[in-house]
Amino acid sequence: MNRRILPAAALAAVGLLGGALAGTVPAQAQVSGGSCTSWISGERGHGKCNSEHNGGGRTMYLDVKCDAWWDADIYKEAYVRDGSTVELQGHCHSSVSQASAGWK
Repeated sequence: MNRRILPAAALAAVGLLGGALAGTVPAQAQVSGGSCTSWISGERGHGKCNSEHNGGGRTMYLDVKCDAWWDADIYKEAYVRDGSTVELQGHCHSSVSQASAGWK
């Protein structure tokens, strides 16, 4: 059985206690100068980050954990320019257990 140890902040960010059974897990990560949201939709994990005007762009990340031990987890990064919004998604062959997005 594949077990993952996650930091408490990551568990809080995806709201595992509140929405995991509902099929859609919203998460908010507030960072000065921008915001990120992540959610799960079927076999896909999504992350969307908006960078406000703060004098320089930022790098966002999306981390998707797949349920099946044989299904590779997904980690993606993207550069978000000032005043822009970027959405990333990752696909698992089985189901998604966790999706989190934020600033690197």
